[in-house]
Amino acid sequence: MAITLLQMLLNRTARSLACYSVHVRPWVSYRREGLWQVIEEIASRHRELSIRLSEEIVRRGGIPNPGGFPPANAGYHDLAIEYIAPKIISELEKTLNAVKQALCNYHDDSKLRELLQQIADEFTAELESLQESLYGTESDNHSNHSAAA
Repeated sequence: MAITLLQMLLNRTARSLACYSVHVRPWVSYRREGLWQVIEEIASRHRELSIRLSEEIVRRGGIPNPGGFPPANAGYHDLAIEYIAPKIISELEKTLNAVKQALCNYHDDSKLRELLQQIADEFTAELESLQESLYGTESDNHSNHSAAA
């Protein structure tokens, strides 16, 4: 059961939309280079997390299989980063919810709970960083409105 969970998380991280986006490089305007940098950092952390998940799968006697990228990702070629970023946010939220649900189910496995908590913390930080980069902070939004007035 734990290996199935770890395989699912491996697939979601190794084949995340952030990782896919780095491979296909969406259109990024000069104004959104900061947003692109956040996505590149998320993809890098997903690659690192994939290694940790693979190691845990092996430690538990399984064979890591990250699978392939979802075919639906092919529809994101040649799109602007502003269009893809909310899709990445949605994917991160779904994975975070799956991790939080798993945390409720694995009380007896302290090693797995520790890893799941680290993943939850990582995805929470990634979500906050990406949302801030995409939408700005509340003070940024107010300064933009006052500057336009």
